Formats: sequence, C-alpha cells, structure tokens
Amino acid sequence: MPSKKRFQRTNGVAKASVVDPSLHKAWAHDWPGVVVHEEAGAPFFSSAAIRASGEFFPRLKTIANPRKAYKDGIYILLNLSWVTLMPALAAMYFASIFAFGVVFFYVCGNAATFSDDFNLSYTTFSTIGFGILFPVERCANYVAIAEAFVSLLSIAALTGLMFAKFAKPKGKIAFSQVAVVHPYGTERLALVVRVANATQSQDVARDVIMDASFSFTLIRIEKENEMGPARLRYYKLPLLQSNVITFRMVLALVHVIDEESPLFGLTQSTLAASQFVLQVGMTGVDSTLQDTVMERQIYSIEMLQWGFRFGEMLHFSDDAVAIDFDELSKVHSAPIDDSYAAQYAPRPSPVPTISSNTKLHQHPLGSVLSPTPRMAWASSSHKRSSRRLRQPLRPTDMEPLFEPLLQRDVGTQRVTKPRRRQPSHHGASMPVEQWQLLQHQVAGDTMAATDSTSGLLWAHTTTNSHAEPHDEEDDEDDDDDDERDLDFSDASSVHSVEIPNTPRFLRVSPLHVPFSYSFQSFYYSALHMKWPRIIALIVVGFVVMNVAFAGLYLIDFNGVLVTPSIAAASSPFEVCLYLSAQTLATIGYGVIGPQPDSKINNFFVALESSFGLIFTTIFTGIAWSKFARPRAHIHFSKHIAITTIHGQRVLVLRAANTRHHGDIREGSFRLGVNLTNSKTGLRQMQDVPLISPEWPSIRIPVTLIHVIDEASPFYQFQSPADFSNYRVSVITLFTGLDTTFTENVYARKMYFWDDFVMDMHFDDCVDVRPDGVVIDYRRFDVLLPDAEPTITVA
Repeated sequence: MPSKKRFQRTNGVAKASVVDPSLHKAWAHDWPGVVVHEEAGAPFFSSAAIRASGEFFPRLKTIANPRKAYKDGIYILLNLSWVTLMPALAAMYFASIFAFGVVFFYVCGNAATFSDDFNLSYTTFSTIGFGILFPVERCANYVAIAEAFVSLLSIAALTGLMFAKFAKPKGKIAFSQVAVVHPYGTERLALVVRVANATQSQDVARDVIMDASFSFTLIRIEKENEMGPARLRYYKLPLLQSNVITFRMVLALVHVIDEESPLFGLTQSTLAASQFVLQVGMTGVDSTLQDTVMERQIYSIEMLQWGFRFGEMLHFSDDAVAIDFDELSKVHSAPIDDSYAAQYAPRPSPVPTISSNTKLHQHPLGSVLSPTPRMAWASSSHKRSSRRLRQPLRPTDMEPLFEPLLQRDVGTQRVTKPRRRQPSHHGASMPVEQWQLLQHQVAGDTMAATDSTSGLLWAHTTTNSHAEPHDEEDDEDDDDDDERDLDFSDASSVHSVEIPNTPRFLRVSPLHVPFSYSFQSFYYSALHMKWPRIIALIVVGFVVMNVAFAGLYLIDFNGVLVTPSIAAASSPFEVCLYLSAQTLATIGYGVIGPQPDSKINNFFVALESSFGLIFTTIFTGIAWSKFARPRAHIHFSKHIAITTIHGQRVLVLRAANTRHHGDIREGSFRLGVNLTNSKTGLRQMQDVPLISPEWPSIRIPVTLIHVIDEASPFYQFQSPADFSNYRVSVITLFTGLDTTFTENVYARKMYFWDDFVMDMHFDDCVDVRPDGVVIDYRRFDVLLPDAEPTITVA
C-alpha cells in the first residue's frame, strides 16, 4: 500500500496511466452516463443554492440507492457545526435519561413520583450514584444494570465522536467570494482566484499548509451545435503553478486563457449566456496535525467578475505583516477590450533558454506564458551570468501579471524617500521611480514608463533584513528545536510576487478573519501548549466549574441533603462545593446530594454531570492527541554551503533525525528556491533537483546535494552579494514514515540569503566503527574552508 505522501503527490494515479485528453478532444471531456435535459429559462447552476450548500449540484435526489440513509448518521454528526452538534448531543443525552426514567416509573413502578425515577435515571446514567435514590424492586435493578451498560457505551461513543470532531483535519482556507477575469499582458486574459490561509495565529511558523496543491475544474453544459444535444463536460484548467511547498499567507491562483483553454474566446456577452461552474480545490498537509486537509470553493457565473482585478489585502510594517481578510474579495476595475478574446493568440511553447547574444526584451510575450514555465535563470557562461545580474529590465521585459500581494502603499512605506546605497553585501535600495515602474507592470500596464532607466528589479532595501526569527522553547511533546525557526515565507510561487525590500516578518496580524475562534481553534492551541500549561488549564477549569456550580447549589441550600457531621464541620458554601466536586467527578459517596424534591438542585446536578462528561472527554482527547501526534524531529543545518565535490560545484545542506528512539523511513526531501525571474520580473518558487532526494533511513545525518550546472538557478551566483541582491530564499521540506506510529511525518526549514556560505564544506560528524556508530552533533554545523577555491565554469 503506497504511503499517503506518495498518494498526494501523484493524486492517486501513476503518470503513465493518464491519457492525454487532447488526443481525444471530441469526447475526452464528456461526463459519460449523464443526460442533460434542457428547460427554457431554467439555470442548471443556481448561485444561491451553490452558496448555501457548497456543491455544484446542490439538489441531488437518488432512486433505489443500495445504501440506507440511516447509515450516514456518523457523517451527519461529524459535519454538523459545534453550535448544532452540542444541542443535538444534549438532546440525545437527556432523551436516554428520560426513556429509562419512563421504564423505572411506568414499567417497574419503582418510586412514588416520576420525578424521583427521573432523578434515579440521571444519577445512574451519569454514574454518580449519590445513594439517596436507588432501585428497590427486581425489575428496577435489572433496568439499572441495562442503563449502566448503555451509559458505558454512550460515554465511549461520545468520547470517540468528540475526539473525531476535534481531530478532523480542516484547513482554515479562505477563498475570495468572486473570481475575476482581467488582461494578462497585451494579448491574453487570465482567470484569477485569491486564496488565503485564514489562521488566527500570529506566529508565522504555525498553521502552515505544507505541500499545498491547487486545482481549477471547469464543469460546463455544452452543445456541439445549435441542434445537437447538450452535454455535461469537465475540464482541468492548468495553473501557472499548482503546487507550493508551504502556504502561510495569500496566493493568487492564475489560469491563463490561451487557445488551449476551454474558456478561449470568452467575452462578457457569451459569459452571461454560459452555463458553467468553477471548482477550486486545495489539498495539503496541516503542519499542526501532520495530516491531510482539503478545501474547495464553487464559483457560479454570477460570482465571476469580468474586467476586474483584486485589490490589496496585505499591509507591511517593520516587523509584521497585517492580513485584512475583509479585503480578500475587494476588486477594482480592469477594463477588457473584447478583442482580447477574439484575436488569435499563438500557441504557447516552453520557455527557451536565452542564447548569449539575445536580449531579454526580444522574446515575444507568448514564449513566457506556458502554464509550467521553465525559469529563465540558466546561463551559458559566467560572463553572461554576471551581466544578467546588472542588466536593467525594460517595461516590456516584465510579465504584466497582476498579483494582489504587491501594491503601491506597500512600497512607499519604506521607499518614499531616496536612500543612500548600502554596502554591496546588503543589496541596494530601490529608487521611487523603479517602484512606480514595478507597480505599473504588476498592474498590467505594459506601456507605462517605457523610457525609464530604473535599476534592477531585484535591487533591495536592507531595512530590518537581518532580523532573526525568535526561538521558542518547546518540550519533548511540542514542536522540537528543528521546528522553531521554520517557515517565514509567504509561499511565493510562479504567480506570486514577494516584496523585494521587505524584512523577514516575525509576526502576522490577521484582521477580520472569516473563521471565528472555535473548539477546533482551542484544540490546535492545546496541541502547541506545553504539558505544565495544559495541566494548569485543567486545574483552573476544574476549580472554576466547581465554584460556579457551588454558587448555584447555594441558591437552594435547603435542597441539599447532607449528613449532620459534615454540615457541622463545614460552611454552607463548602457543603455545596463538596457536592459540586463529587458531581463533576461522578463520585457520589452518598453523604451529600440533592434532595429528591428539590427540582432546581436536581436540574443543576444533571447539568453539571453532563459538563463533567464533556470536560473529561475533551481533555482525554487532547492528552491522547499529544501523545499520539507524530512528529519528525528533524534537525537541519544552520547554513547552506556552496562547495566543490570532485570538481563539480554543488550546494549542500544537512538533515538528521534527533530522536533517540525510533526511525523514520522512506524519507523524501524537496528543495524549493525563491528568487526573481529575469524574464518576468516576478518572484517565483521552483523545485530544484537533488542527487539523492530519497533515503531509506535517516538514523544517521544525511547530506543533501544539488549540482550547480547551467540549468541550476544557483549557477549565476558567484558571491554572497549575489545571494543578497536577489534576496534568495530556500525552503526545505521533509516527508517520511514514522516507524512508531506508522504515520507520515513532516518537517520544514527556511533558509535566507545570508544563510549561504561560499567555498566551505561541512565537517564530518559521523564515525562508523565495528562496535557502533557515533554521531557528534557538536560538529553537525561546523564549516571548514575548502582546500582550494571553487572554480566557476567560464
């Protein structure tokens, strides 16, 4: 059985088994077995119904379904909101008590009044047993045995249901309420949806979605001709980048409408007459639960805005970035001429490698519109590589792709006044004119400032650039040392722009988060807490609940039955406190309890007993989760080294499993680099190949090696200043199988431009001897100078 990580990366299908739909265009996109019945004026996809249900076919009726509807009860309960589920569970709890009370009174005739038998039923079901009320007759005793058995099963089922509800992976992903179509360059259109990680955490290293994959699926009613039958068809729309290693803030998902797109030729008038929905899906791994999360959003025709683009929602300060979720769906006008869709556009082709005598601006726009473009960083010589670092871009060189992460006021926060040029290893400041040019380009205005002679797009300001992420001490039950300073990126991708002069943000300030604080939010917070804090929280909760219910019992103190010796030695409040503690813990010594005729105290006892069950269930689930939650405990090296191995220039870093017991097998590493594409001028993430990305075991430290050849994005960097100028950042993701829990585990680390060292290599830290293996972590991060300097290919 393949591991979960492999299933995610292949979407459950081997590549060799997938048939190219373009080979069978006439029918490959049909939904076989579906007959479409047209009715005049009746829409197939209702926007109101889609918003209410989240399904593209919300009204679904089945005939002769072989599965009975009652068997889906567990799915119904798990998908209910907490506000709906808690009253439903309370109703089932008291309904069971009421049913056994009816049997006690009407079948067995146990007590003189129904209220006494009802009180006997709840003390039996909640396992309190004060001893004040008890079954007398044979029938009542057998009913009490049956109720005790049902109570045990119910408590076990309630515990399982509550834990499953808490632990159910659910990504807090916020999708824009609208999708937009706006110009992409001078010849094409783009369909864009904005998505954000809507966590309330302010820690940039928490609640990260790892290995996030996004998809666009178009479901449309079509006709081959006016007289032909209508057919239901679906299309997978390619995205500029459908997978990012980490997703923490905001992304714009972009589908370029070229001649290969099923939306090619779409105009505003034909859009209004179309019958289709767009399904946007996200699959990834929750960094807290270490489990797969899936989310999706359905967009109808009414939710698609023609000739608009998204506004800004990120606001930057010196040490934090504020995400305003009220602005997630904010759009502003981006007029579209219908000639965009009507004119013929050349078929996109893979981006060719630029020859040494070709200027960047000579490449046609169509050559950089491939949905999976190759990064234009390969170079054929050191001279040309160095020249590219100093060659300014013209406005037409940049891909005018709109990206909502970059707006004018972001840049002017630090660049309103010209700054003096910083030392070379810190990079250079960006002139105001260049920021204005960049704003025009990102907004799609390719004709603006055509005579600008601004400097490099990738020149940067050094404000706060060396702020280091904080180290948060965690014990063995929380995230390990290797996870303290992990991901501080915004998961920049092929379609995302990283602000060139921003520092490393230590804090995220989410504003107007669409998801309110919920039980699941508490569960996530508890998983990050240390045990002393959790125990303190339990103690505080226990004391508060006991004191609160003691005050309620004190309202009718005459309704509390207590033995004279206890009453003489304690105050009335203390007596009520004893009653509350025995009720909450379901002890019931029989010397303190509610009077049988005190309805208010019996009601409070029944209520407190149910709270006690919920209290115990919640913290049982949290304790189990913290014990059973798989964690990788992978320690990465502090630096990435550029060195030479057997005459070949390489990039190396280290990783090790720091656990003393237990192995992680089927380990797999991914390495992604964020830097500026010299063709498009956009900040992009690209996976780089490793010589050995997969390891059968990492009981001993492993060294990851990337060969820096002409196809490598690192080929053009000749000095630390080059890394700083490009603001290079690298994200490393590890996936493996924990042999203790037989579960997938994940670990990640972010490296920044000043984490790279040149012409140095790691010291040996593992000694293999006949009597065993010795790992010296004191030498794990030790770097030694190369015996001879790195030789760059000329």
